[in-house]
Amino acid sequence: MFGAFPLAGKIVAVTGGASGIGLAFCKLALSSNARVIIADLKLNRDTEALVADNNKASFYKCDVRNWKELEDLVPFSESKFGNVPDVYAANAGIAESNSTGFWNDAEEDKYAALEVNLGHPIKLSRIAIRALSSRGKKGVVVITSSIAGMHGHFTTPLYSASKHGTIGLIKSMALAETEANVKVVGICPG
Repeated sequence: MFGAFPLAGKIVAVTGGASGIGLAFCKLALSSNARVIIADLKLNRDTEALVADNNKASFYKCDVRNWKELEDLVPFSESKFGNVPDVYAANAGIAESNSTGFWNDAEEDKYAALEVNLGHPIKLSRIAIRALSSRGKKGVVVITSSIAGMHGHFTTPLYSASKHGTIGLIKSMALAETEANVKVVGICPG
């Protein structure tokens, strides 16, 4: 049994941590006495102040579509806090828009919604399990899905498909708790 996993003293890495749900999770982790890595494209005024005023918060510039930047989150944590993260929150996400959507199909190579919303949680989960296993640590992966992952949405099929994929990933990783000592959980806002 995995057991309790209080955040106090843990290292928490949150992609998309500079705003919204990710920022709320960062603040919760800091209030629980965790050390926090805010992994995002950039900081805003609120997160700049949070990092400046708290020696337990650190910013790591990361485009989650870039697997090298995701992988480098682990050495960043080791250099900043002396160990690999205990909690990996795959929170970065994008909505479908005119430039990143199914209906206009303006993208030439890939669908950003699929890369950000599904590809990055898959890759971050693998990074987390490998990093934690190499250190003999137990840990948690939190994947932000959506209520859209439980229903179809005709107007935003890429977003919905990506969130369906995250729910499939979360369900598929259930045995990681017993096999790798890593609990993979999801949240479905909406």
